[in-house]
Amino acid sequence: MKKILIHLTFMLFVFTAAAQPPQGGMPSTMGGGGGSKMNIGRLYGKIVDANTKEPLAYASVTAWAVIGTRDSLMGGMLTEDNGEFNITGLPFGAYKVKVMFVGYKDFMKMARVVPPSNVEQDLGDLALAGDSKVLGTVEVTAEKAGTQLSLEKRVFNVDKNITSTGGTAEDVLKNVPSVTVDMDGSAKLRDRGTTIYVDGKPTVMSLTQIPADQIESVEVISNPSAKYEAATSGGILNIVLKKNRKPGYNGIVSAGAGTQGRYNGMFSLNLREGRFNFTSFYNINASNNPAPGYAYRTNLNPDGSIANYFNQYTDTKFNTNFQIGRIGVDYSINNRNTLTLSGTKVGGKFNINSDQDYEFLNAAKDTLEYGNRLTKPRNTFNNTTLEGQWVKTFAKKDRSLTTLFNYGWGTGSNAAQWTTTGFDANDHALLNYPELVNIAGDNQNQQAVFQMDYVNPLNDSTKLEVGVRTFWSGRDQEYLFSPFDYEKNAYVQDSEFSQNNRITEMINAAYINFSSRLKYQISYQIGLRFEQSNLTGDSKLDDRPDFGYDYPNKGKDILNTLFPSIYIAKKLPNNGELGVNFSRKIQRPNFMQIMPGIQNNDRQNIRIGNPSLQPEFINLAEINYNKIFGKHNWLSTIYTSIETNSIKPLSLPSETDPSVLVTTFVNGQNETLYGLDNTLKLAFGKNMDIMLNANVFNFSVNVDTFSNTGWAGNGKVSLSYRLPASFSVQINGAYEGNRPQPQGDRKGITYADFAVKKSFFNNIANITFNINDVFNTRREVTFLELPQYYQESMRRRDTRFYRISIQIPFGKPDASIFKKRPERQQQEQPDFGN
Repeated sequence: MKKILIHLTFMLFVFTAAAQPPQGGMPSTMGGGGGSKMNIGRLYGKIVDANTKEPLAYASVTAWAVIGTRDSLMGGMLTEDNGEFNITGLPFGAYKVKVMFVGYKDFMKMARVVPPSNVEQDLGDLALAGDSKVLGTVEVTAEKAGTQLSLEKRVFNVDKNITSTGGTAEDVLKNVPSVTVDMDGSAKLRDRGTTIYVDGKPTVMSLTQIPADQIESVEVISNPSAKYEAATSGGILNIVLKKNRKPGYNGIVSAGAGTQGRYNGMFSLNLREGRFNFTSFYNINASNNPAPGYAYRTNLNPDGSIANYFNQYTDTKFNTNFQIGRIGVDYSINNRNTLTLSGTKVGGKFNINSDQDYEFLNAAKDTLEYGNRLTKPRNTFNNTTLEGQWVKTFAKKDRSLTTLFNYGWGTGSNAAQWTTTGFDANDHALLNYPELVNIAGDNQNQQAVFQMDYVNPLNDSTKLEVGVRTFWSGRDQEYLFSPFDYEKNAYVQDSEFSQNNRITEMINAAYINFSSRLKYQISYQIGLRFEQSNLTGDSKLDDRPDFGYDYPNKGKDILNTLFPSIYIAKKLPNNGELGVNFSRKIQRPNFMQIMPGIQNNDRQNIRIGNPSLQPEFINLAEINYNKIFGKHNWLSTIYTSIETNSIKPLSLPSETDPSVLVTTFVNGQNETLYGLDNTLKLAFGKNMDIMLNANVFNFSVNVDTFSNTGWAGNGKVSLSYRLPASFSVQINGAYEGNRPQPQGDRKGITYADFAVKKSFFNNIANITFNINDVFNTRREVTFLELPQYYQESMRRRDTRFYRISIQIPFGKPDASIFKKRPERQQQEQPDFGN
């Protein structure tokens, strides 16, 4: 009977209040007639007794919009048996949350629903007592800018970058300041190989497998703390995928086509109602882009005179077809416990078809021999990832417990057929030509991650973070290289260039971070990470030894398992901040560097892994200065790194055929790098944004057989301008200066991308036209100097292409998708978002 009376009293109260609209009607900013439909705010929490801390069921909780001199009721409910309340479907703006319950004093708390960070707010445990009233406020967050610069990290919002529309994560990262993407598609931060995360976690996907249209932002963390993996010596690039934050349903349909056989398509659908949030997307991206190259080699006699020449001209085409699908479900068990399950499927092909013409010339440049090599690969891949995550928050602000489990597996094939012809100066076929090689093989890989992170703010200025992590991966790699033997009239496997290995890696880690604030606006963070790591390589070929490493090894090398980090920051007057940081890292060799066997299809240039490689260790340090002036932002960084046991490529003539250049990897003595990195963000009015970046650095490398040192620099500029009639344009330019290499030099690289976008019908549809590499200048030219050779070579990732894309968003911000109510009832009764 008591419950019935409470319900009747509450309904009578809210209906009476709802029948009295504020004077002048509801402004459009609060979702009134003719205004915005973005009623996606959510306020939630728990009502408890102030003395016993027991939950109070059936307490009345209402949310009142603060409009002018009067308040307007926008939603409400009675608390559940566990004292929790959840008011959804709220427009953006300021609110008074009022709580009433028989026998308790009324309670009121101020809150704001402001995008993007405060769309949903946990108001915590609201304690009702007979002798007090509590009034709180929630901080207002400004609109998210295109770029956010801070001492901790830099955030680049992809929706502001229209040159990557219809592309992949590789296209996105090309335009991120301080980041470069080499001709192998690998991203580097300040000229060091970086670690790629997706939504804060490692990924088995390559950059080309992640669609740009599903990326919300890229977070750049140049010197990660002990909270992150120790194998992040080149920093972390965290790719944040788009997430559904709106009630009802919404999505995007997009398609694009371009030159060089390019096409792409995407469909995403997001549903959110009640405790469930469903996210899904499918994307396909294909191309057949040409990438020509050459190699000019001068072979030398022992006295330094010219012996002969070798020239090679390569017509390469990257034939790719990537498909990715993802499904994710978030379930709010209650206001402070959320369970997420997701699955990702990636598949396709990546074939590098090459047609190579080659020639040998004598010292007088007369033809001695010539021919052609034709490579027809058959490479496919298929990867699946399953992930579960549980996030528990607490009434205490910023206190949380996150548990994650991730498991992925996949397969791939690396089959190919090589056909090499050879003719003498008189056009006669050489003996045992054509050379025929059949390559068969595949790979199977698995990866599992378990991680638990606990954050506990001890008080307003002190925070403790602890966590554990286990990473396991296994890879079976088979590559069977079989030339055709004319005497045996059969393909015979070559044990030198073949491989068949099982590589298993295990890393167990634990960390602790402690941060606090001192006087004079000084803050600090100290952390320590422990990582036990083991890699085992088991060769299935009889003549190959096993390989690997183990830290610590029977209690030895304990220092190789400890990775400290220290961060100190000082607030300066007039929106300035100064920071200093230091951390120790480890860089373990990847499977390509340690895998024995041939890894290249160039007739005179091959690459072989080194199974005896050991990890390298790096000390990193930075001094950062961040300054905000008006709408502008300047971030300047002085950085340095010192490597020991440095992993470097080494090129030498083949022992069996000196005309063949063999590149492998070795542990060098050390490498020292230091530089200055500046990023300047400028905003002029509402229409123009400019991003400038310059990075100048010096490096010195020492290996047993060679050393090199020199200066280099990179620069980037991005200009975005919003034109009338819903047009916008963007120009991105980059310059990567001449670069000393361990055994030579690399010529500078200059390129620019352009895009123009037109929005129709208030962003109901968008059409984007972009030009990649406007001047067709993005190419890598390297010079290699050895006592036996001098070689100039050029290769490309792609050439200039054009692409047009269309995006059509759809959706309805209806918080009751599956519950259809009569229209009259919807008009007569207020919707409290229950």
